[in-house]
Amino acid sequence: DQDKENKTRNITALIQRRKGFTRLLQAQPTAVRAFLEGPYGASPLAEDYGSVILFASGIGIAAHLGCIKQLLNARDQGPTRTQVISLL
Repeated sequence: DQDKENKTRNITALIQRRKGFTRLLQAQPTAVRAFLEGPYGASPLAEDYGSVILFASGIGIAAHLGCIKQLLNARDQGPTRTQVISLL
């Protein structure tokens, strides 16, 4: 969705229900305010996805630079599933 100044106001996410917050989302209305952070522990392999969206602010961008480099290196070595990389 966009406001009168043509700025994006909402983001839609498909989330696998697990424990804690993701379980609570099932009982919530369709719109909920949340803060995003993570992943913690083992990171999923970004090259397994056709589109990769990375969220960062401030120093948090440093963690994504390695992921972006890995995706670009995989592309340089031949065909890859990842076609779109978005950094927000």
